[in-house]
Amino acid sequence: MFPDMVLSRILIPEALTDQMQETFPKHTVTIISRGAINMNLIDVISYNNFLKSLFPDGMDDNVLIGKLSLELGGRFGVSIHTKQRPAKEVPKWGKWGVDYNVIVIHLLGGKGETVNVKNWNDIEYSKMCLKKCENGFSIQHSGVFHDIYFLFDILTFQSCSTYIDGGTESI
Repeated sequence: MFPDMVLSRILIPEALTDQMQETFPKHTVTIISRGAINMNLIDVISYNNFLKSLFPDGMDDNVLIGKLSLELGGRFGVSIHTKQRPAKEVPKWGKWGVDYNVIVIHLLGGKGETVNVKNWNDIEYSKMCLKKCENGFSIQHSGVFHDIYFLFDILTFQSCSTYIDGGTESI
């Protein structure tokens, strides 16, 4: 099996097994797929209680990586911007849509052994794909003109900040 493949088992309802016994002999099916199966970034972040209260159903994958700083020893910092409205108001931030419409999640990471960045100057909001790898996780963030890919073993929540994005300003 390839290292980036995900193996999972699902339960098949009894009604379907009667109709298709040769397909579902043991009431389970093994699904092999390349990549992540709806992994959510918040689930792999340490100290994520506050983030789970903001986004109880998970975070949208349409984000912007606004900062990626590298340190010795494979450590790194990353700031992820999201325009997803939080499930709860945070009084010190003000009112959504008036005082802020972007939340920036500041994280520290470890074992950033591989980092590939193409066209950092042209970064934009786009889909972020999180995958489980052999030694941790990978993030792929690609847009029309940019591509960011990095590996890590841990992400630790540090803080959040907010700002109002007028749409014409650059990050």
